[in-house]
Amino acid sequence: MDSKYIFTEANLDNDIDDLAQLAESIWHNHFSSYFDTGTLNKLIKSSQSKGAVLKQISEGYSYYFIVHNNHRVGYFSYRVETEKDQMMLSKLYLSPLQRRKGVGRQVLVYLEKICLQSAVSKI
Repeated sequence: MDSKYIFTEANLDNDIDDLAQLAESIWHNHFSSYFDTGTLNKLIKSSQSKGAVLKQISEGYSYYFIVHNNHRVGYFSYRVETEKDQMMLSKLYLSPLQRRKGVGRQVLVYLEKICLQSAVSKI
């Protein structure tokens, strides 16, 4: 497992365009064998476009970039739901070359720490 991954919160003012572009790239790479281009573009627009991400942030979701060697190689999103004693992991996507390297495990360990700080018991 490569331990040179860091997680940086997406900044509303500067990062949302970059996040939407990264999402579009990853989604096209991963989902193009499942959906035709038109359908895939509609899915991206409804859930991963700049407007969709800003709406999710306004609903309490936090977005983080996964950074490797100073390059943004993926992202994840979550929302702490204290009334349900849980964290909702909404998204976790990686560029193809970063998959199967234990990054998902590192993200979960990171989220477990946030759960402890937020006094919720499950993801």
